[in-house]
Amino acid sequence: MGKRNLQSFLEDFGVIDAGLKVVEQGEILDMQLDFDERMIDISVAFPEILERSKLAYVERLIASSKLQLRGCRIHPKYPEEALTADYFPNLVEELSLR
Repeated sequence: MGKRNLQSFLEDFGVIDAGLKVVEQGEILDMQLDFDERMIDISVAFPEILERSKLAYVERLIASSKLQLRGCRIHPKYPEEALTADYFPNLVEELSLR
């Protein structure tokens, strides 16, 4: 898969919402589809840390789109220098969702 911007990819599938602004710089690295379970996992590189709650909102937008998925999971990838103590609350929130 070539490099693809997450926001433009979602807009191609009719997912248009002001909430997508938070992922406008996200670049899709990998995508795994489970057709039987109607689930999608997307690995996305972001230049900076995003709040987990905002990613969860985008996941819900994707799942409820015309794709009619049971669920979506975004796996964010951040630059090493972004992973400081400031990221800890996001990590705790992510672990509580799993």
